[in-house]
Amino acid sequence: MNDIILRGIVLQKFYEKRLEGFIEINEFDFEEQLSKHEIAYISEQLATYNFIDWQPYYNDGTLVRGSGKIRSSGIDVILRGGIKAPIEIKIDNSHYYINLHDMGMDVQKLINAIEHSNASEYEIRKAKLKLLEFLNLPLIKKLLVNPLLPEIKNQNKFETQ
Repeated sequence: MNDIILRGIVLQKFYEKRLEGFIEINEFDFEEQLSKHEIAYISEQLATYNFIDWQPYYNDGTLVRGSGKIRSSGIDVILRGGIKAPIEIKIDNSHYYINLHDMGMDVQKLINAIEHSNASEYEIRKAKLKLLEFLNLPLIKKLLVNPLLPEIKNQNKFETQ
């Protein structure tokens, strides 16, 4: 694997463990597909570009391992799929999933918040229509295949009368 792919793999691991604080990732975190040396080497690169905070450990002047924590700039790189990173990084977000049940509940909470806001009826209708437009975007439909959409439509929550 080249550094472009390795940067993405290692940064994703720091992202997945972001709530654990400073961590030492090792070859077992990667099912032994990466060596300690590769992990440390790539982590040094990520730290150089401020994607992670990194505390390296040396043995006789040789980098052997370290511990780190993802920074907000690293999170941005993950969420944007590597786009606009100052160095080339290949991010594979295909393994992330969206919990459709929770997403449906969040959409319903948003609808309720809109309906119970202090906004005018016009603003409420407009906000709900914009939400429906968003949920009906082809990319969003493809990503979510949201089972809540037919339910919302059937309840006439978005009528513009």
